[in-house]
Amino acid sequence: MIRKGFYAVDKGDDVATALGDMENGSGDVFGACSMKIEIKETIGCGFKIALRDIEKDEKIYKYGVCIGKAKTSIEKGTLVHSHNLASLYDVRSGGFDTNTAVPKDIEYCLR
Repeated sequence: MIRKGFYAVDKGDDVATALGDMENGSGDVFGACSMKIEIKETIGCGFKIALRDIEKDEKIYKYGVCIGKAKTSIEKGTLVHSHNLASLYDVRSGGFDTNTAVPKDIEYCLR
């Protein structure tokens, strides 16, 4: 049975993923952190909701790793996407191994 709500992978995550199209109102967060959340705008299936108020320039965590930085202040219960999130999932300077095409210089954002 698929549960409708949001799923958080790590207890330190700042966002959770919608398991279906979610409308304004109350919702449940499952997984590493179990909680009720007030949904303040429509969140489409597969999109992220803020689990807490996030200030501009704060790092944002999903899967227990930093996925980006807030471009603006983000209110708990609202959509987190490219309009308010600058990706920091991996930072590359463009150095690829010419034999394998594997990036040589991946730098992951850590806590």
